Amino acid sequence: GPATGSLSVNLYAVPPDPSFAIVPDGSPVTVATTAPGQNARLTFSGTAGRTMSLLLSNVSVASAYVSVLAPDGSAFVKNVLVGPGGSFVDARLLPSSGTFAIVVDPIGANTGSMTLTLYDVPADVGGELVAGAPALPVTISTPGQNGRLTLQGSAGRRISLVLSSVSISSSQVTILRPNGSTLAAVLVSPSGRSLTLDLNATGTYVVL
Repeated sequence: GPATGSLSVNLYAVPPDPSFAIVPDGSPVTVATTAPGQNARLTFSGTAGRTMSLLLSNVSVASAYVSVLAPDGSAFVKNVLVGPGGSFVDARLLPSSGTFAIVVDPIGANTGSMTLTLYDVPADVGGELVAGAPALPVTISTPGQNGRLTLQGSAGRRISLVLSSVSISSSQVTILRPNGSTLAAVLVSPSGRSLTLDLNATGTYVVL
């Protein structure tokens, strides 16, 4: 229409996307893009039924999307937004076996680098809580792994749950009723936490 004004135009020759291999529980891999429009791609071999998590750290890109593609090219993890603070993709169960691809896509004209660490997440730490028994230690060894403890409860009973000797910087502890609904959920810091709970059902409760 009748608009007037000025603008600056930059034209970039975009080099090929760099490609890397990354190994679950292997060394972290740092990728970098040097021109707007360039992406980075990392591949790993996955097995159906295994559980993976992904840490994104040391980020110098102002903003980027990170996605994980399944062997058939479909989006297994879609558009995780990552900034200088980094991000974490929690444990995901692989749907099939084959070569998965992690795509780092800086948003707009952004460029920069980030470090990716891929973890093969073991099964959740289990155990049974018994009133009056010694404290039950729960050690989380891999990012994305959880603890899943059970306790037998009776309707009308009051219990006290003490969380102590905590070295995890931040976690959420959730207690589920026998029907799967949430009885309580609290954030726990290294200072620990204690809860007093009135049970309203008889059966197996789960502490996550």
